[in-house]
Amino acid sequence: MKKIASFVWKKNKTSGQVLLIVVLTVVVALTVGLSIVSRTISSLKFSKQSDESQRAFNAAESGIEQALKQAGNQNLTSTLQENNSSYITTAVVQSGRSFLLNGGAVVDQDVGTDIFLANYPTYTTPLAQATVTLYWNTENLDSCLKNSTTRAALEVLILSGTTASPVFSKFIYDPCTRISNTSAVSGQGVVSDTTFTNAAVIPITNGLIMKVIPLYNSTKIGVSSTVDLPSQGSVITSTGTSGETVRKVIYFSSYA
Repeated sequence: MKKIASFVWKKNKTSGQVLLIVVLTVVVALTVGLSIVSRTISSLKFSKQSDESQRAFNAAESGIEQALKQAGNQNLTSTLQENNSSYITTAVVQSGRSFLLNGGAVVDQDVGTDIFLANYPTYTTPLAQATVTLYWNTENLDSCLKNSTTRAALEVLILSGTTASPVFSKFIYDPCTRISNTSAVSGQGVVSDTTFTNAAVIPITNGLIMKVIPLYNSTKIGVSSTVDLPSQGSVITSTGTSGETVRKVIYFSSYA
């Protein structure tokens, strides 16, 4: 009788161990399986978001292209059926007494940008009398010292008078006086919520066009005037949407 009881107890003990091993195996298998499923879902979600992001970006670029084809002066809305995306594009003429040049983007070193002082393309209405202030350098550092970020200087070229007999003027504004014949550079100013550390005040008489070229470094440039400046071009903002993803592209369309 004792042997039979012992046998039954050993059998139950063995069955319990097997059951425990089975349960542990199932738990491990479920954990691994859930981890794989989770990674797969995350991968699919990331792939979908990446695909939608690219589609939204392409749609935004298409909006920019359409606005440029229509001279950048219309608000456009269109749906691109072929890739399940859409865009909304707005074009705002840049003019007035205070704004950022190049649509607020950085103006490249040694390349520069234009400020139209007379109506493009005829230049029949020169800016008779005004004071134009240029602002540049947003770094609040003493960049004139060695081993520091180079502070930009400005080369300013101005055509004034008449289109038949224009007068050419050239000015250099260097806060670090690295260039001879540097004109006076003044302190801080704010344009469109951007704080600049350098400014140059330029009197204009019968102005036609001004070209502003950063030297030593690229920089954002702001401008303010005592009178309204004519249209400088259009700031085109295009928002592309695909699914739940939204991408925005901003482009400044200047005149030739």
